[in-house]
Amino acid sequence: DSMASIFEAHDLELLRDKCKQTIESGKAFELELPFVSPSTSRKQWVRIFGRAESEGGVCQALSGAVQDITEKRDTSERLAELVERFAFAQKSAGFGVWDYDPDTELLHWDDMLFDLYDVDPAKFMGRFEDWSNTVLPEDLPDAVKALEAAIRGEKDFDTEFRIRLTDGRIRWIKGVAHATRDEEGRAHRMVGFNYDITPIKLVEEELRASNAQLAESNERLEELAASSLAASLAKSEFLAN
Repeated sequence: DSMASIFEAHDLELLRDKCKQTIESGKAFELELPFVSPSTSRKQWVRIFGRAESEGGVCQALSGAVQDITEKRDTSERLAELVERFAFAQKSAGFGVWDYDPDTELLHWDDMLFDLYDVDPAKFMGRFEDWSNTVLPEDLPDAVKALEAAIRGEKDFDTEFRIRLTDGRIRWIKGVAHATRDEEGRAHRMVGFNYDITPIKLVEEELRASNAQLAESNERLEELAASSLAASLAKSEFLAN
């Protein structure tokens, strides 16, 4: 009766079904249910354990315990919300997350990275080469050196490099990572993220080209000004004579 007063009808029915199954089968059950506290009007959670007390193979009674797991469930729900928000932010920002084990050289990519690198997940073997084979040969040495330096703890992994997509296009990638170390300071895991910075690089290239044209124009103006001044002085000298 006391349970009937706090649980919702469908949750109470679920609890009754579990009790019935335990009575019939003799197998213990464990169930997590929400309820609204009569004293605080707050939603709380309990874990209910039940088992059959049998004699001669016949259930004579049910015994069990109830545990308050409200804090645990609240923490789990907050974590789920954070994961959902992170996933939304990740998708909106267009960055992918990777996880690398320096000892085994095993590499894990999330779904976003396969799109970013234009790699077929079915062909991804989780090897270091799955990444290095996508990087342009002229950019690979510096990218690898940056990774190795981060593993040694000399500096953070924060670099830029270019990759070639399957259609031949070039994409600029920004890479940032953090190393997790053991008690001896040895890196045993690196977690990082990559994102596309091609639009930024294109703007930078346009700016460099524009600055180069401006510098060339200024140089020509200076030459014209110098020529004009020289011609003016020559004319003045001619008229003075």
